[in-house]
Amino acid sequence: MNLKSDILLISDSITHDICTTITGYFNTAFTNFGQRFLGQLIEYQPNLAILFSDTSAQTLLDAAQTIRQNPSTQSVCILMISPSDDPDIRIQAYQSGADEYLHLPIASDDLFLKIRHCLNEHHKREQAHQPQPTERSSSELGVVSQYLQAISHCTNIQALERALFGLTSAFELKASVHIQTNFDELTSTCDGEINPLEAEAIIRMLGQQSVFEIGARSFFNSAHLSLLIKNMPVRNKAFYSRLKDHLSIAVRNAESRVAAIEVTHQLDHQHELETLLDTAKEQLEQALSLCTEYEHNTQKIHHNLSLDMSACLTGLGISSEQTQMIMSLCHAAQQQQANLPQSAEITQSLHHLITLTVGALAHQRSDDAVQQASS
Repeated sequence: MNLKSDILLISDSITHDICTTITGYFNTAFTNFGQRFLGQLIEYQPNLAILFSDTSAQTLLDAAQTIRQNPSTQSVCILMISPSDDPDIRIQAYQSGADEYLHLPIASDDLFLKIRHCLNEHHKREQAHQPQPTERSSSELGVVSQYLQAISHCTNIQALERALFGLTSAFELKASVHIQTNFDELTSTCDGEINPLEAEAIIRMLGQQSVFEIGARSFFNSAHLSLLIKNMPVRNKAFYSRLKDHLSIAVRNAESRVAAIEVTHQLDHQHELETLLDTAKEQLEQALSLCTEYEHNTQKIHHNLSLDMSACLTGLGISSEQTQMIMSLCHAAQQQQANLPQSAEITQSLHHLITLTVGALAHQRSDDAVQQASS
């Protein structure tokens, strides 16, 4: 795949003689009219796009409109080679954005003449629209300055991602980025869903050499961030050099901001832990207070119960020795109750035991009275 081709030939008839003729004399790359042709056009950045079909003129018209509607390709010079010699099709071709139009059959001399004419027009167009160095440098510095101001307010990596894509968009660059911290990470691209292989490549570049170049693709890397630019202007050496400096500065400052975001996140996390500990301490103190209050109330209830039980037994005419025996039994049961979780069951058993004991003693006293009466 030649990323520095002067011509990108877009055709579904690569084996046609015209394609063979063009590749024999010019630095040419190929693609077809599939869904990816626009992306390849952006990636190659050719001086000339030749749209060729020997079967369908409408395919050529649709492709030209697509190229002109995209901001990244709308200035590309287009040569359309059509199977139709219909004057209406020729008019539609120019209306769709073609700079030059040829129809089959074509003599080689005419084809070469049109291609050279288009390449010369492209060169003139670039010279006419290229700003003076001082003007361009000033506008570029303004873009970088706005970016530096934007990232100073970023509080998370999502906001930092938006700031980076804002910078690359201002320079009409196609970018993907991976940002990673101890608490969060993201991998995304500026133009839709990121390709899995591309995502893997960006992640692998994390922490590698600061700038890594492969043709029109360049990686700008730091410890927490990797930025991939997919359409660096490799032909414009001066702009390319300045752009490398701008992006290197952007990534270094983004790295500093990521470190600041990570520290802030750590402090916030520590504060959350301290708040949780304080809450847990308060709840524990409340639980201890409730336990102390429960224990005090239980002791008070047991004391009152003992007094009431003693008075009840005395009222039944039970001797003091027997009353003391029963109260000792109650006290032992109360101590056993304090060591077991089934307090309700222990209390019920205690009441049942006292009822049986009192009943037995009352029955014994009745028998004694009967015996005395008999004697």
